[in-house]
Amino acid sequence: MIKLTPEVKTAIEKTDPICIATADKNGVPNIVYIKCLKAVDDETVVISDNKFFKTRINLDANPVLAFVVLDKDTKKAYQVKG
Repeated sequence: MIKLTPEVKTAIEKTDPICIATADKNGVPNIVYIKCLKAVDDETVVISDNKFFKTRINLDANPVLAFVVLDKDTKKAYQVKG
């Protein structure tokens, strides 16, 4: 399993809001801004489900998502898929 690096975890802390992308069972994408995404450890992130109507349906049908974060200080962006 891929692990979140310290640089990615720092970028997660610095990015607000964060865009997360999901896709439905037919592959139709959906992207939303979220305010609460936290790295719990090197392999786990927690996302607060605040009225994720379409996102929740997509994750139930296709439990894969991606998000992108930006460390504004280093000007490096990271894409996380899982």
